[in-house]
Amino acid sequence: MACGESGALNLVAAYESSSDSERDSGYTSEDDKKRKSHDDTSTQINSKKRRLELEDDSMEEAMMVDIPEYNKFQSLSLRENHNHNVGSFASSCKNNHVKTSSPSTSQLPVYSGKLIIPLPKELAGEGPSHVDDASKHQGRVRSFPHDVGNWASIVYLPLNEDTSSGVGITSYETLQALVTEAVSICQRQSLCLTPSTDFHISLSRTLLLRIHLIHPLAHDVRASLANTHRFHVFLNKFAVYVNEDKTRTFLGLKVLHGQSQLANVVAKLDRIFQTYNLPTFYEDCDLHASVAWVRGDQRAALELLLPSLESHFHDYFNYDDHLRSFHAKYIHLKAGNRVNCIQLGPYAS
Repeated sequence: MACGESGALNLVAAYESSSDSERDSGYTSEDDKKRKSHDDTSTQINSKKRRLELEDDSMEEAMMVDIPEYNKFQSLSLRENHNHNVGSFASSCKNNHVKTSSPSTSQLPVYSGKLIIPLPKELAGEGPSHVDDASKHQGRVRSFPHDVGNWASIVYLPLNEDTSSGVGITSYETLQALVTEAVSICQRQSLCLTPSTDFHISLSRTLLLRIHLIHPLAHDVRASLANTHRFHVFLNKFAVYVNEDKTRTFLGLKVLHGQSQLANVVAKLDRIFQTYNLPTFYEDCDLHASVAWVRGDQRAALELLLPSLESHFHDYFNYDDHLRSFHAKYIHLKAGNRVNCIQLGPYAS
């Protein structure tokens, strides 16, 4: 009997010292195994949930607004139930006379119970105002104030190498030589003109376009001029012009041939501009190409030189047509630095 009891005791001791897996394999029922597996899974889920909560807490702390009393409030609310009340917090700050160098939370916008951080001045459009440097624009002065989002725009007929006529010596090269000589003559008479670098005939006033209007306006102009035939333009006779604010005086060449066709284009453009509430062209519609300019209102001084200029360039205005004519085969809608080229129809047969 003693031997039997000793053997039984040894067997129990061996069982107590064995691992869980060894006991389960030989002595645990199926229900006990399922219960143990469920308990292990619950433990893992609770551990993972706790880890995610800790990560959320650290992330919320990293994203706190740099306002001392607000951070204090956020820390307390995060540890309670992650749901704070900005209004009660602002009133408590007021009652406790909290002072801070940062803006008061009661002055910041609140949306759906959450404090909204204001945008920086650079993004909110409250940065430093634009300052023009006339030295970078040949001494020209802006005729209207700079406004972010407004694009200075104009429609014109370009007079360049591509639209010039002639073989060997083109009308564009002839025009360049004429302008250079005219500026030299005026300079000898103590009137310093600046030659234009972009010869063209303006077909509109200077327009202020919002960026979202540029594409639809160009589309409408293109559709309106699709049936307008190409034609030729001849320049003839000097004239003097002053801009509306009298900041610049221009030496121009009047349009001789092609005046009626250009006036028809201007009329079509004006109808489109009216639909966009934009200013139409000048009533007198004196179409010309500005070839040189001088600062200020110098009309009287420049008009005194016109007889001398006319006499000196008498031969130019009697050249063959191909040396003083240009092809009107497309026009440009220029908005800022963007140029939309709008083709005209083929020449009339």
